Amino acid sequence: MHFLISHGHTRIYRDKRQDVSRGVLSHFVISALEMAVAVKIHPNKALPGNILSLFILLACLFAWHPAFSQEPLPVIQHAVETRLYQGRPEEIKAFIKKREALIKGIDSSISTLLAQKTDSVSKSVLEDALELFQGLSLQFVQIQSQLNSPITLNLHAPKVGTPPYGLPTFDKLVSFFQDLGEQLHIYNKKAELYQGKLSDIQDDLKSLLADYVKLRTQVPVSVETYLKLGQIMSLQCEYALIKIKASRMQDLIGRLEKQESECSTLLRKVFEGLKITRHDILEARNEYKEVVSESNDRQEQLDKERLRYTRRIINLEIKLNYTLAKIKDLGSGNQTSATFQKRQKYLETRIKLYEIKIKRIRQQKLALKLDTIGSQFKYDWISSYAHIPGAMGLDVLVRKWSKKLDELARYHAGLTQATADAKVMKSDLVQQLSSFTQAAGAHGKERKGNTSSLDARSNLKQAQGEINSLIADLNRNEASIDRLEKRINLIVRLIEEKASWYERLRVWSAVHFANTWEEIKAVLYYPLLTFGDTSVTLNSVLKILFLLFAGIISLRIIRNKLTKLLFQKTRLSYGTVNSITTLIYYALVALVILIALSTAGINLSQLSIILGALGVGIGFGLQTIANNFVSGLILLIDRSIKMGDFIELGDGLIGEVREITMRSAIIRTQDQEEIIVPNSEFVSGRVRTWTYSDNWRRLTIPFGVSYNSDPDQVASIALEAARGVPSTVEDPLHPLFIRFQGFGDNSLNFYLKVWIRMTELRSLHGFTSDYYFALFREFKKAGIEIPFPQRDIHLKDVSAQVVEIFKRKAGKDGSGQTDSAEGLSNRPQDNAGKTGPGTET
Repeated sequence: MHFLISHGHTRIYRDKRQDVSRGVLSHFVISALEMAVAVKIHPNKALPGNILSLFILLACLFAWHPAFSQEPLPVIQHAVETRLYQGRPEEIKAFIKKREALIKGIDSSISTLLAQKTDSVSKSVLEDALELFQGLSLQFVQIQSQLNSPITLNLHAPKVGTPPYGLPTFDKLVSFFQDLGEQLHIYNKKAELYQGKLSDIQDDLKSLLADYVKLRTQVPVSVETYLKLGQIMSLQCEYALIKIKASRMQDLIGRLEKQESECSTLLRKVFEGLKITRHDILEARNEYKEVVSESNDRQEQLDKERLRYTRRIINLEIKLNYTLAKIKDLGSGNQTSATFQKRQKYLETRIKLYEIKIKRIRQQKLALKLDTIGSQFKYDWISSYAHIPGAMGLDVLVRKWSKKLDELARYHAGLTQATADAKVMKSDLVQQLSSFTQAAGAHGKERKGNTSSLDARSNLKQAQGEINSLIADLNRNEASIDRLEKRINLIVRLIEEKASWYERLRVWSAVHFANTWEEIKAVLYYPLLTFGDTSVTLNSVLKILFLLFAGIISLRIIRNKLTKLLFQKTRLSYGTVNSITTLIYYALVALVILIALSTAGINLSQLSIILGALGVGIGFGLQTIANNFVSGLILLIDRSIKMGDFIELGDGLIGEVREITMRSAIIRTQDQEEIIVPNSEFVSGRVRTWTYSDNWRRLTIPFGVSYNSDPDQVASIALEAARGVPSTVEDPLHPLFIRFQGFGDNSLNFYLKVWIRMTELRSLHGFTSDYYFALFREFKKAGIEIPFPQRDIHLKDVSAQVVEIFKRKAGKDGSGQTDSAEGLSNRPQDNAGKTGPGTET
């Protein structure tokens, strides 16, 4: 009976070995059944002992085995838990409650394991896991808070009332429309950031889930499993929270876009019913004059301040040049030279401080200019809208402010670059200040007398404050330019929409055809170069380019027609026809160039003097040019190398022949580099072509496996791996086979022979890599080891003197281990011929 029960338990436990609790419970059932059988046979004798045994078994089971005190780890099927953010709020809350109950049991299991574990590594992992599970409650609260919080917009459109509308109402509506655009831009950036975070978290969850599934199947359960589970649940909550925020952000963006569309419609309506009064025009003009007056006064003060700083910089540079000269004369290692070096640092930091102040002055002047531009635009457009006498027309307004927008765009680009430079300068100042602080700490005793170093540090601190103010000024001006550009664009577009079709056409022509024909001719006939009595103008250059373009296009058409005609009428080879047409083509190109130059009014007789002077220098290179020219003819005639061939030169260059000209050939490598190779290298050197007669190639893939491997199995797996590579071709004429090359020092050496077609011209190493990838995967699946070089050292003989020394040493120590020396003398014979991982290397 005991044998049958034990056998059945073993089978049950083997079948269900992944469930620890069932295994432990089966032990209890076996003992209970054994007790029942014993009671049945010997009711008086077996009952007390069996009851005591059963009690001890239960106590041990609950005390020692954690299966009954631990919460079983849940099965997670999907990396992203959609039930945390999809569905009704009640459903999400119900799922969160289930998760909280599950986490409570897991916390208890972790606490039990934490009390049982003694090693610090396991305890640290369990503590991290427990911290993750305890933090999930806060994440659940955040999810519920996001679900319960309403979605509100802080921007509210101003009330416009009924027409006619006043200018202040229109200004408020324009400002609100710009605020909507800025807020929408911020929300779109946030939405993009949310999407990026979601993608990263999803990738992390997939990786963690794969690790968790693998660890969960282990018996006993590893502590790493709890940590992985905690990370998965925490990331799932984070994913859900960001998903809810992204969904709410999309809702906000939709509302803002709708509000922006409604505001745009309202703007058109207000602009149509806008009434500009004389008071508005006078107020805009007075405001413009006041801004201009204040700007002029302030700019005058800033110019004086800039001039003062400039003078100080000049004086400091003079002193700096004198200091540098002194340092050069004194040399290094001198106390006086060290003093001058400290003086140099002080002067340099002072100059840098004044330079930053001058940059701030420029930004302040730009801010004043932007205020002036805004006031001027307001006066211009309302005076043009009201059609007051002397106001500019619509076409003049659009043309003027289109140019001003281009100017603002240049300011904007300059501010962007200036901001980047200022941030780099700030980083340099921080580093310099840090180095000064460290130097002051290292030479604390000299700090009292070292006034130059203290002054330099003070200059750097002031410069750091100024650079922060400069960056703030740059950002402020950049925002002002952006807002001003949008305002001008909006109002100009509204003015154009209100105008009639005739006015729109006049504005379009005024903007796009602002230059007159006289101005165009002045540009076209402006002399760029002069050769004697001949002047090269833009008109002559354009005429030459046009004639060359038309002539070359015509010659290409003639070349194609002539090639087809020669192929049809004469049965010449492709190389011969190509050579004939190429020669004719280049001769006619030279003729077209001469015609274009003479037609453009360039005197060729004057050019002959320059060409004659250059002829002497060109003559030194004619030999190489002629060699390449003849080589090109040879290649075009015999077609030993033709376009489309995949070749390998002697210097290791591998690529495809893309074009063969009279002087050189264009080779495109696998890295998409185009190499220009002279034709003479193909004729005089050795060239290996992969596609001369056909595009078949046979590859040899050598590899080695350990001596523990079965050669037949290795051959079978290698053949199947090679057949799995898409580039492999196998047929009766091109068989696939493997050869046992021999016994190597560390491996059984094989080589694989495969046939491929060079339909896709790739590097030979690219094909070889595909087969090595396939072999490695299949060998790893089959458990076949790919060895690496090993070396074993065997002692064959030990000197008798060495043995005697060891014996004397052992006798003096009194350890009694004198047989160690004798064992040393016998060990080489015992270990002779033994190799493998057990021998000492």
